[in-house]
Amino acid sequence: MNSSQESDFLISISPQEYSKISRLVNDRYGVHLTEKKIALVRGRLTKLIRSKGFQKFAEYWEYLQHDTSGTAMIELMDRLTTNHTYFYRESHSFEFFQETCLPRLAQRLQLGEEIRIWSAGCSSGEEPYTLAMVLDQALNAELLKRIKILATDLSLQVLEQAARGVYPEERLRGIPELWRRRYFSPAAPDLHQISSHIQGMVTFKRLNLMQRPLPFHRKFAAIFCRNVMIYFDQPTKEDLLQQFHQYLEDEGWLFIGHSESLGREQKLFRFIEPAVYQKMSCS
Repeated sequence: MNSSQESDFLISISPQEYSKISRLVNDRYGVHLTEKKIALVRGRLTKLIRSKGFQKFAEYWEYLQHDTSGTAMIELMDRLTTNHTYFYRESHSFEFFQETCLPRLAQRLQLGEEIRIWSAGCSSGEEPYTLAMVLDQALNAELLKRIKILATDLSLQVLEQAARGVYPEERLRGIPELWRRRYFSPAAPDLHQISSHIQGMVTFKRLNLMQRPLPFHRKFAAIFCRNVMIYFDQPTKEDLLQQFHQYLEDEGWLFIGHSESLGREQKLFRFIEPAVYQKMSCS
């Protein structure tokens, strides 16, 4: 398909229409779509809009406005959010967790405490499953019973993938060979099924990070929110950091993406090393 044919195929979105869709996405989910992303949005929405039988963006907009089931917005966000990830991604975060966090958490577990960890923006499950494997390598079965891993994402599509636990070969490229043999079994050519033991350590739920209040009654020892805040503008990011601070235990750890930074002005978290922060008391 040449560029002219491709242009004819893509749904046309006027600046005014793009403004409406970007405001809607920002208001509902905190995702900030800049003017630079109009081509990306147009490309991702064309197939969705045509699958609904619409020929114009205006028709799709009316559908969005009148859908009361919530399905339309879920489909929209599934298309707009990127979910490329793999096991043991940005491995330094997991190494820090294993070497620095786990010894302290293990002491608490041995005293009978329950530990909660949150993977916020878990995508198709590689991050929380990697955490589960790290924990399984380090702790005995009795202590593992006292650790709860909650994994949340906005996209139902990726949560369904995570719950299935089946992954292509390329997603496993970063994990040790011993882990591959222990925690995965062949599912089909080039596909691998994660073990039921590791699956059982993770609870997946859909969650909009903009929901207020967040539906938690207990705090977390660690929160992983890596490569998620890149979608947010600064006010939204600051609001989310307030929420993370509220739901982290004292001196709990916050892990972010290696290309992200909380900035020097914030006073909620102490910088430990790139991509790792620790909650500070506001008292």
